[in-house]
Amino acid sequence: MLRHYLILQFTSLIILNQSLYLTCTLFILGPNGESTSIGWSADGMGNYEYNVVAIYNYDGTQPPLPNHITYVFAFHDGQPVALVDQSRDGGPRLTETQNNEVKSNFAEIAE
Repeated sequence: MLRHYLILQFTSLIILNQSLYLTCTLFILGPNGESTSIGWSADGMGNYEYNVVAIYNYDGTQPPLPNHITYVFAFHDGQPVALVDQSRDGGPRLTETQNNEVKSNFAEIAE
């Protein structure tokens, strides 16, 4: 299976009416090295390749530290996709989650 590693470079963070909005550039490290965009969308529709509707983060407390799991729930080409990052060094590296429970639950919510 071919994996694309995604690296986020945040370009702005805006707080408006007690809501947090972020924009960033998404770099795909894959066979073609293409780049695309990711950003916040209240309804999953927007001008980004990945329109993010929710983010969940858990910071672990058991060694080895630091450890975390971050899920980014987005729509890509109109379809729900759950991305995950568990990187320990450097910026986030998002891949599509292999956790079928997370995938199916997000797809069900997105219907």
